[in-house]
Amino acid sequence: MSIRLFAVLFCSLYAFLISASPGFAEEPRSPIRIAPETTYITEPLKQNGLPDYAAALNARMSEGITPETNAVVGLWQVLGPKLSGLRMEIDRPMSDAVGIEPLPEEGDYLVPSHQFFQHFITERAPEATPEQTEFLWNEIEKRFEQTWNEPWRRDDFLEIALWLDANDVPFAQVEAAVQRPHYFRPVAFGTNTPPEDQLLMLVLLPDVQHYRQLARMIMARAMMHIGEGELDAAIRDLTTVHRLAYQVSRGWTLVEFLVGGAISEMAARGDIALASHPELTAPQAAAYRRLLTAFGPQRSTLVEQVSGGERFIALDSTIALAAGQNIEAGMITENDQVGDVIAWLAERPQDWNTALTVINGYYDRLSRILRETSVRTRAKQLDQLAKDLQKVRTQMLLPETRLELVTAGPQRRGDAMGHLIGSTLTRQIQYMDRWLGRYETRLTLSITALALAEYRSLHDRYPPALNELVPKFLPEVPDDPYSGDPLQYRTGDGGQSAELASLGRDRIDDRERFREEFLDEQIMDDLRVTLGSLAVPASR
Repeated sequence: MSIRLFAVLFCSLYAFLISASPGFAEEPRSPIRIAPETTYITEPLKQNGLPDYAAALNARMSEGITPETNAVVGLWQVLGPKLSGLRMEIDRPMSDAVGIEPLPEEGDYLVPSHQFFQHFITERAPEATPEQTEFLWNEIEKRFEQTWNEPWRRDDFLEIALWLDANDVPFAQVEAAVQRPHYFRPVAFGTNTPPEDQLLMLVLLPDVQHYRQLARMIMARAMMHIGEGELDAAIRDLTTVHRLAYQVSRGWTLVEFLVGGAISEMAARGDIALASHPELTAPQAAAYRRLLTAFGPQRSTLVEQVSGGERFIALDSTIALAAGQNIEAGMITENDQVGDVIAWLAERPQDWNTALTVINGYYDRLSRILRETSVRTRAKQLDQLAKDLQKVRTQMLLPETRLELVTAGPQRRGDAMGHLIGSTLTRQIQYMDRWLGRYETRLTLSITALALAEYRSLHDRYPPALNELVPKFLPEVPDDPYSGDPLQYRTGDGGQSAELASLGRDRIDDRERFREEFLDEQIMDDLRVTLGSLAVPASR
């Protein structure tokens, strides 16, 4: 047996014996000090004197907002009580928070696929067996995925077109809802949820995932309009999808940020298909390009979500641990080793105010990095943060550290708890910057592609270089938000086709990598769009 292995086993056994010893004196839990450096907010407070983070978030987000100016209300009125999740026990709390009555059971709500196609299949194939019905469902799903990814004609997928027709009224309501100036999706708990379970990390988001499906449906109609050459109608639908992405990404959670970003990427596919259409006029391209400059997930929103919502989740969960509430370490991390250490520490006397202060330090640092305007400086700082987080986690999991914490004082344990929770919860958040860079790059590619389409409409070819677009079509040659480098650009076919590309954060052309590297999807981060040809499937 090696000396190191013997030392590790000895330390682990010693730690266990001391911590399990009847003579090991437990001190009372330290009270939470309400102060900016610990709880971050000093009001409002719950009846038990602890911070009410849900009420604080709602107060921040709802200021000056009415039901008529709140996009969320309009979107709920499209989804209805079933799809929005408001039939659950959060119905009354959510409705009260936004200032409306609960939604009626019946209305001109979105017609979901299962509702429409169940009737469609029954009507067209009444004798179908369960196996045949399942096959038809799978075929419809495949066709639907194709329709929101590329241009098509009505006769190609008539059943999909009929489903979209059935949603004309809800789609018009979405178009109106996303033009409202505010997005306030309140933090609310069910009427039967006990106080100890009212934690931010347990808040339900039943409606948010439905926004992604709603976007797919409107995208399918936009792609049909492009395939049919109805470009004004396509622009109208694409604008609605971009606005939906922008609205959803403004929520208080990173889940909404990611869903909004995913919707934004859907819209970007339509932008490129539109820009490639040979009948797109210069005025159409210019007007739509100007609209796009206001859309997409914003860096200021991400910073606010990290500094506010995500910080509040961390502090709220830590205070719940300190108070002995019904929370498990597994709710904080999926890593069993980290979870075990957090649970072990939570059972021992410590200075929870020190833990909270350390956690705030992590969120302060991450917020400062995300505010950095220089792409390269921000990337370096995020890389250093990643190294520091890994170092902390590795150190905290050492048996020697566990032994030290057995005999350490409350302040040292609180410091360890703060580092464990802070490093765990901010570890994944740091990658949000890369996702934001991806969304921003997609939008930049869309705007640049439309400027190229505008140029092509006037000159019957694409420009030989991007600087030809300045200043008439673009104020300056666009940089790649993902890396800070200029976008890659080349033309072909005598100026009749063009390619725009971002080389991603690594600034490496993925086409030049070694073949075996292609097995690693993590390093494949190029974003490319090709202009000059419109791929419309031939009618069946």
